[in-house]
Amino acid sequence: MTPTSSFLPGQAFKINNVPNGTYYIEIIANPNHVLDESNYRNNVSLRKVILGGTPGHRTVRVPAVHGIDPEHIG
Repeated sequence: MTPTSSFLPGQAFKINNVPNGTYYIEIIANPNHVLDESNYRNNVSLRKVILGGTPGHRTVRVPAVHGIDPEHIG
């Protein structure tokens, strides 16, 4: 699977009619508590996504976090 693959339900969403701006996507790990954990309170994080560009030429930037830059993997 490549880093840009989103083929499972809930991994992709349309941004066609979303205005340009900065958004935060909530990411939840193990939402149904299928995996046993000693602490379920650390399973939610927010990911910054910046939408820009013009219709037909949208840009999506995801800034690096803790030294990991998803725009430059590989």
